[in-house]
Amino acid sequence: MISIKESTYDGGIATQALAYSIQEAFKNGAVDLWVDPNPANVKAIDLYHKLGFVQKEMPEYVIAMGEDPTLYTYMELEKNDFSAKFEDAINTIEYDNKKEMLKKADSYLKRRSSN
Repeated sequence: MISIKESTYDGGIATQALAYSIQEAFKNGAVDLWVDPNPANVKAIDLYHKLGFVQKEMPEYVIAMGEDPTLYTYMELEKNDFSAKFEDAINTIEYDNKKEMLKKADSYLKRRSSN
């Protein structure tokens, strides 16, 4: 389980942490991965989509492990799909961080000039 402190949301940290974990799983032999976020957690679902996860019907073996298809959204990621999406996701992080840094710098300069 990966948990990100709420105060760091929207900074790209969740994307970086999840992407790193996915890379490590695939590097260590995983062929595919699955997650089952709560359907109300739209931010998580969007992030999973961004990294290449695809929503599918929950397989029987996952249900047999105790997961409830009526409560969770089953999403799966194959190694090849992740590789294709990974670079786009990382580029988005870099762009968002640069944009945020520029916004903060602009705000700082405006405050300084008004004093």
